[in-house]
Amino acid sequence: AWNEERRFIAVADNSGTIHFIHVPTNTILFAQPLPIPASLAEEESLFQSVKFSPCLGSYQTNKSHDLNVTEELHIVLKNFQLYRFRSLRLRELDSTLMEVQGAKDSKIESSKAADAISKI
Repeated sequence: AWNEERRFIAVADNSGTIHFIHVPTNTILFAQPLPIPASLAEEESLFQSVKFSPCLGSYQTNKSHDLNVTEELHIVLKNFQLYRFRSLRLRELDSTLMEVQGAKDSKIESSKAADAISKI
């Protein structure tokens, strides 16, 4: 499932693990096994649905640059058991991850430049 702005993806695998990925940096932020009921242990597919949705009123009342916009992640198992992750501030998380990636890229470029100079 992609989030509203297509910057994050949640993937549910057949072992019952949810993987939460920041796509622009290709970073797995976490992988969390969910407690799976014994009644689903033999199922080929454990999940009915995995989807993001905006928190009520969040996108209607906040401007596109507002970092306080929140989303929810809903995960529904085949037995209709619901896991709900609320108040996810994904714009803010995305902004922070992109800043960190920029700092890493800058450090790598500085290191390459220093290596090039030392070889002269």
